[in-house]
Amino acid sequence: MALAVAVVITAGILAAASSQSMLLFRAEAVSRSVVFVAFLAAGIAVAGGHLLSRRGGRLRDGEWAVVRGVVASLALLSLLGVPLVGFFVVLLLYGFVEAMGSPIPLVLVTVGIAAGGAVLQRGEPPIVGCQTNALTDRRPRPWAARRGIRWAASTLLTAGVMTLTAWVVGWGFLAADDDLVVAHNADGCTAVVRQVAVCFSGEAVLYVAAPGSAVAHRRTTYPLEEVSPFGTGHYVLEAGEREVRIAFDDGLGGIDEVVPCPMKHPPPPGA
Repeated sequence: MALAVAVVITAGILAAASSQSMLLFRAEAVSRSVVFVAFLAAGIAVAGGHLLSRRGGRLRDGEWAVVRGVVASLALLSLLGVPLVGFFVVLLLYGFVEAMGSPIPLVLVTVGIAAGGAVLQRGEPPIVGCQTNALTDRRPRPWAARRGIRWAASTLLTAGVMTLTAWVVGWGFLAADDDLVVAHNADGCTAVVRQVAVCFSGEAVLYVAAPGSAVAHRRTTYPLEEVSPFGTGHYVLEAGEREVRIAFDDGLGGIDEVVPCPMKHPPPPGA
């Protein structure tokens, strides 16, 4: 159970950082699809472990909130299969996934899930905001305050789970069409191009890693217009000791650039 949670957290971090960095393993890039499968498998293991370890009886408030969030998210994503509507859902999903890729939204969602789950976990949540009633000079009924707090916590947990589920599944859906091209120089750096196609356009993202580094960082993004050069092999990607050359047809006139590689140990001045 603990190992599965650790894998979920690690996969989530890799997924969130995938727009800016890419993990390398023996001169091969770890695709987003692999990260998504690891994330999904670990999530299923966590859910299975919880079901096996919980006591019998009906679902608790927190469990119902999680179920509602997952079901609502999957119901919305099912619109991808509706003709015409799915086209607009893909556009909205792409923007949503890109927006959620930054740390701040993910931190807010994580805090919301943790706060909602923590309140619902308690059998007797604390009463807040109970002030004297000006008309009766009596305090409100405690059960009403508790119910309001638990309702707010349940809503927060459901919204957080719904957002996270939509992001993870949408991210995996978009990552399934990634085309990766890797160029490696044993004495130099490694270059990775990830091509993403969204409807009639897309982008090619160049990642470059310093010699001996296991992480390639995002360097340049090239918009694509109705072309898939890396899927058909119409490209040049060469990694040298200190630079990378990339050339392809982007549908807008062509790209042919030389990008310097980051040096793990910069040469001394005058070298």
